[in-house]
Amino acid sequence: MKKIYPQQWLYFHPYTKTDAVDRYYCDIVNKLMKVIYEYDVMAGDPMAEEGIYKDAAIFIGAWFEDVISQTGIWQVFTSECEKRYGSRLPFYDLDDEYYYDEINIEDIRFILWHSFQSWNMGVKVYNPENKGLENLAKAIYDILDKEYETAPENERLQEFFDFSNIEEGDYLKYRNKIEWFFMNCYINIGCYEDYLCSMDEIMSEYEDDDSMDERTKDIMLYSKRINTVLMGRTPLLGITAPEYIKLIQEYNKADHNAYYMNIGSVNEAMYTVESETNEYFVFKSLIEDNTYYKVTKESLELNSQRPVPGDTLVTSTLFKYGEYWYHNGAMMNYRISENPGMKEKFKELKSTLGPNNQEKVYKDFIKATKGKQFMFFKDVDEMVSFIEKKIKYKKTSDLDFSTLGDGLVMLSATPKNGLCFMKNLCDCVASPDNPYYNQEQAEKKAMGLLTDKNSIPYEMSCYLLDNGCLKDAGLNSILGAEHGRELVRKNAQFLMDYFFNKCREKDYNDVFKM
Repeated sequence: MKKIYPQQWLYFHPYTKTDAVDRYYCDIVNKLMKVIYEYDVMAGDPMAEEGIYKDAAIFIGAWFEDVISQTGIWQVFTSECEKRYGSRLPFYDLDDEYYYDEINIEDIRFILWHSFQSWNMGVKVYNPENKGLENLAKAIYDILDKEYETAPENERLQEFFDFSNIEEGDYLKYRNKIEWFFMNCYINIGCYEDYLCSMDEIMSEYEDDDSMDERTKDIMLYSKRINTVLMGRTPLLGITAPEYIKLIQEYNKADHNAYYMNIGSVNEAMYTVESETNEYFVFKSLIEDNTYYKVTKESLELNSQRPVPGDTLVTSTLFKYGEYWYHNGAMMNYRISENPGMKEKFKELKSTLGPNNQEKVYKDFIKATKGKQFMFFKDVDEMVSFIEKKIKYKKTSDLDFSTLGDGLVMLSATPKNGLCFMKNLCDCVASPDNPYYNQEQAEKKAMGLLTDKNSIPYEMSCYLLDNGCLKDAGLNSILGAEHGRELVRKNAQFLMDYFFNKCREKDYNDVFKM
């Protein structure tokens, strides 16, 4: 029989010593693990792994603790689901017996589905209506319902999520809380493991790179960790950890004017250093016109090459906390006077990567297609011919279409990202403009257009959904194919956000704005 011990339970908590409350919930987790193993709902599934049952028990035990302690982690998820998708939970019909701030069978059913699904992303899609999951959820609910009235609140967890004592100069204290939440909170199970996998790949690359000394490698690895913490997306909701924490603070009625409520982030970019005061440098974006950032000096390593206003280009990943922006991770610092021509090279890069160029590509595409958002081609050669003859773009040496292979190709464009390609599943797009649409194939494979982020860009999937082109997508269901398609239709946007780890409000709503 598998079980966890209090020290293992601590991994999912922001402190280092156990107490009676931890021992209580650890005991709850072991009771849950026992029943999960007894039901063994994944028996015979070739994708089943031992850790799935353990993670499910830990998630449900920590969720129970969260609900009892009213820390707001789960309530944020369900309230955001209601705002985005019209219901506190996807998949299930919630009636008057569903109480958002208490424990519910539907919550447990969803958590079980998520726990099993998250282990097999990109491999298969589990049906959330699975009867085995429903029966297991009822058994787990019976255990927790008996404990509900007497289960203790975790005051240390409540204290951790109380940000009222975080002040203007407490950015690092704030960031440490964010790091724990992203890497160790139950709602983000899997994020730390994914981070470790990505670090293994990076470290393997660094081992073969003789151009970097050990200090530089350490800085780059540290930079990767911090930027993952601040910019990485949470498995549920597809937002950043700072954004999730902000929602928790709103749920707990925090002061909207607090420093930790005024946040923002910018991925690594190039800036000129324009000026400085005693507290900050003014960075100007090289990509976005007339965009300036006040970057605190305390976040920069000023004992290295100090930025000189008017003569410095820097690369930086920025995070806003309160009034100012903070540099995070590694910074590349170049003197313009010592690198003649560098500024012009980056201006040239801006003309290639900047928003104005992508908008031009989009306009050229729409003009060539006479207003159509998608074009379908029998193969890559036909697509390249269209790009060269209709859009009038020459194929350059840095454009490699060999990865698209043979067969059908779909071409699209957006003002934000320029040209977009899709190779797989083109015959599953139910569009009157698609001469290659095959309903039989679509009924078998169209789910991939909602769940396979390696086959189609997120914005293309959203557009297809909005325009009724994914009508054949469905899950296998004992209630029949039409029921499986209806289940997907009702939950299509959630499924897409979940499997792509994106958020429509962040990643799509502004894609076509110019």
